[in-house]
Amino acid sequence: MSMKRRSPLHMGLDPARVITVGGWEIALSYYGETTHSSLVVSDLSHIRKWSIQHRGLENVQVFGLPVPPRPRGVHATGGMVLARLGNSEARLMAWEGDFPSSAVEPFWTDVTDAAASLAVVGPRCYDLLGKLSSVDLGADPVPSAAMAPLEDVTCLIIQLRGEHEIPGLIISCARGYGHFLIHAILDSGREYGIQAAGWERFTRWARGMESLS
Repeated sequence: MSMKRRSPLHMGLDPARVITVGGWEIALSYYGETTHSSLVVSDLSHIRKWSIQHRGLENVQVFGLPVPPRPRGVHATGGMVLARLGNSEARLMAWEGDFPSSAVEPFWTDVTDAAASLAVVGPRCYDLLGKLSSVDLGADPVPSAAMAPLEDVTCLIIQLRGEHEIPGLIISCARGYGHFLIHAILDSGREYGIQAAGWERFTRWARGMESLS
């Protein structure tokens, strides 16, 4: 029997349809969720996450994806995002496919339960980011990643484009800050009509991702 695992994010709407995977209760949709909101936020805390630390990252492949050659680089598919954080560290987020329950290599650390993660998707995602952080992603290619503070909380921010070239941000921070992060995003996004969106909506958008770096 799987241990029950709980997301640190409270999305502000009640789940309408839920599935349980690996002990996580995942909201496929929410009551009150609409299909026309131009800015949505989805809980990604349940997706698998690994920290990969190796001095020779340029020679490492992660489930078939090569580590980007430079820090801030990102390789993405419809079901995985691999971001290089520095000379010797990368972060993998994965949600489609079968993944081992234990570390694949000695230099891999599973950080799934240690991180709160979410996606902010829609044309106004950069406006929202500008209210919460001084980080400027405009000079970077898409996809790309940055470590930067959001409301003084250090976060990994990955910018992507998904279905219909719609922009989005995947944001991850230490689990204990998750409740603060989601409240800041919902409060700051109110003027843009931000709304919680379930897992089904995120995965539809994510299937349009492709690596441009």
